[in-house]
Amino acid sequence: MSTCLLRFSGRLVFAEPRTGGSLDVHAIDPRSVARIGAAQHRLCMTVARSGVDSVGTTRAPDLTIIAPGDLKPSELELAVWDLGGQDVRIVGGAEIRWAGSKTLLANLGQLTRRQSVGRNADRAMSMIHLPGGAVTPRVLGKTYSFGFVPYKDPSSAPSHAQQLADIVDVLVEGNGSTLTIEIRQRGSSSPVQKISIRAGSSQGTSKPPVVSFSNLCTSPPQQGVDKEFAALYEAIENPPPVPDRLIPTAISTIAEFPCYALAYFQY
Repeated sequence: MSTCLLRFSGRLVFAEPRTGGSLDVHAIDPRSVARIGAAQHRLCMTVARSGVDSVGTTRAPDLTIIAPGDLKPSELELAVWDLGGQDVRIVGGAEIRWAGSKTLLANLGQLTRRQSVGRNADRAMSMIHLPGGAVTPRVLGKTYSFGFVPYKDPSSAPSHAQQLADIVDVLVEGNGSTLTIEIRQRGSSSPVQKISIRAGSSQGTSKPPVVSFSNLCTSPPQQGVDKEFAALYEAIENPPPVPDRLIPTAISTIAEFPCYALAYFQY
């Protein structure tokens, strides 16, 4: 059996049907919420160029770069796709299962204190559909505790404490030698473009390739409170007004926030 590891970071919201079985990942551009005043975000996909199967690929990379660091020659050259404004579908994989704790993701249903939350796909800059895979939210490096405060009153006492994941890994298994990723312009009837990734082996004879989906910005990390997080509420129907949205703040000592906080909800 073949495997690929999909790694997600940045301003992303994981939407799961109450019946389970799949995930849709909303890539949100906080700049679309004027009040927040954030820098532009772009959803990019990155993989080692040696892992791209040219035979099954109809969408060429938007650029290639050389990674910094002392890496193997096969890992030095990276292929990058700009997926802004695209619908992305991962083909294959058994149904979604949680191999790690989803409590490491900020739950928008709990933060809005609603028994049920609807999904608003129209506000997403890009969307990634995951029909299957083993999902593991992960904390990188030292762990910190975060609380949540209203956007309009960031100096108030935090509501509750929790850890927040920095990335989410999804291990996708299949029967073929490649993983196919389909891309189409949002709201378009244009032909589907494909990216084919050479898979690894689940028997350990070869490592699974890492395909990175990142939705980050170029602005400096925020200080003390994560105001950009308020934009993630755009993934749900009838989100609260921006001033009333709860956003993460550091309870433990931490100097600044990167664009890492991820969110989750069931619909």
